[in-house]
Amino acid sequence: MRGREARGKDSRGPASASPAEREVVESRTIAGISRESLFRRLSDVERFPEWGYGLRSVRLRPAPPPPSTHSGPTIHNGLRTGDQIEFGLRAAGMEHHVTSLVTRIEPPRLIEWRYLSGASGYGGWLLEDVSGEAGLTARMTLSTDYSVEPPWLDRLAHRPFFRGLISDLMGRSLRRLAEGLEREF
Repeated sequence: MRGREARGKDSRGPASASPAEREVVESRTIAGISRESLFRRLSDVERFPEWGYGLRSVRLRPAPPPPSTHSGPTIHNGLRTGDQIEFGLRAAGMEHHVTSLVTRIEPPRLIEWRYLSGASGYGGWLLEDVSGEAGLTARMTLSTDYSVEPPWLDRLAHRPFFRGLISDLMGRSLRRLAEGLEREF
């Protein structure tokens, strides 16, 4: 594995609509992979269970087609603004379902969403090119600002044990994603 990780509060500002200003859940730098390759994989949401620990199911609910008078939403790898993504999660013996709305796509740099059910708040993937000895190197950063529904689960989700568990699952998931991409490219 050729990555490194960082977690914690991003010092660039308070929670907002920008991934650069939300709490950084996980960040990983991967040598030998372009951000275009990362973007293709992250926009292929139905493949998330291949690398996402604790992720049991994903269902993409496409947005209705735009009226013919508009240019339409951004589309990439089957994902477009306005799509809903339903996630079935399992951690610490508990199951939870979350639905998100894709709000912004800027290939190959950014995917953002807003939680519709199972959680409230926002999240995003920010992909950056970084210099590296192996040539192509990209950094992927998952950031989010959320609360989980119902409230009793939110209280549990913010306890140190559960936060550590989620952080561990995310770290393992991104390592698995990076390793899969390294084998493919």
